[in-house]
Amino acid sequence: MQAWRGKERSMAALHGTFEEGYRLLPAYCEQVRKTNPGSIATVVATGQENCFQRLFISYRASIYGFINACRPLLEFDKAHLKGKYLGSLLCAAAVDADDTLFPLAIAIVDVESDENWMCFMSELQKLLGVNTDNMPRLTILSERQRGIVEAVETHFPSAFQAVEFESKIAEMVEVSQEVIPWFQQFPPQLWAVAYFEGVRYGHFTLGVTELLYNWALELPSAEKRILEAIADARCYQVLRANEVEFEIVSTERTNIVDIQSRVCSCRCWQLYGLPCAHAAAALISYKSQWRELGEGAEGGGAKVDITIRPPKTRRPPGRPKKKVLRVENLKGPKRVVQCGRCHMLGHSQKKCTMPI
Repeated sequence: MQAWRGKERSMAALHGTFEEGYRLLPAYCEQVRKTNPGSIATVVATGQENCFQRLFISYRASIYGFINACRPLLEFDKAHLKGKYLGSLLCAAAVDADDTLFPLAIAIVDVESDENWMCFMSELQKLLGVNTDNMPRLTILSERQRGIVEAVETHFPSAFQAVEFESKIAEMVEVSQEVIPWFQQFPPQLWAVAYFEGVRYGHFTLGVTELLYNWALELPSAEKRILEAIADARCYQVLRANEVEFEIVSTERTNIVDIQSRVCSCRCWQLYGLPCAHAAAALISYKSQWRELGEGAEGGGAKVDITIRPPKTRRPPGRPKKKVLRVENLKGPKRVVQCGRCHMLGHSQKKCTMPI
């Protein structure tokens, strides 16, 4: 437990705390809209305490690419997030003419619910309706959860819907008389290509969306290169010339870095698109003012006054697990465990389910 807490403090010192991340969401959305004109980035809070409820992001490049270069096929799915405050990731993914993954929009919500699915579909319908007048009739592939079905019928009433039947096909392998009446409950247009009025383009399961989650969870190679650049930057001397230009002095040579133009005299930043060691040294020296630029103090953007707080945690569904008392534990003196999260006795921070 002490090692876990030490890791948590180290991650907070390196990347910031969860609470600080929620507080910066309005400023992040403002920067997305400012630096990517035409993109949609909204954050919604609920209650008097402004607790986080959902975040919706769709970049202009994804919107333009889907409308002009992708097939009229959308796949909706969700994934459960891991972290201090949990949550769910809602995703709308498409495929291009080469069957390559093409993410369209994502939403991070406090909990997967009918309301959040309805708002996700509403934002998606708005961005598609605003950017085109002749959008072809969509084909939507999902697992047909109740929230998705109702949201699609409300905001995409003319779209064709298809069901993911991968799990049912495994049951159909063992053919029996009991399976036939159950199977006939589903309309043929939901699982048979011959009866389906829309166009699936060969997609019968949510494989593309699963690839999106795997792609999003993989550690980017760029992060590894950035960490290597930060490690090399520790042996450099940084001299500040003006607001955005720095002189990086090393034992080999001296380089000039312009963080506003993203230019370094070694040309590695321009060639590879990632900060080199010289740029990393300049950025580390300038890190005290990063947040001020993000909030519009010197960047010319409008400062966001709203403060987003973390979502209120909910008790997980299902019956709580019972504690098993072992005989060897009854022999020695008992040690009272106190939770470092809710500060109550009887459980640890790792197994805490109390709302905070």
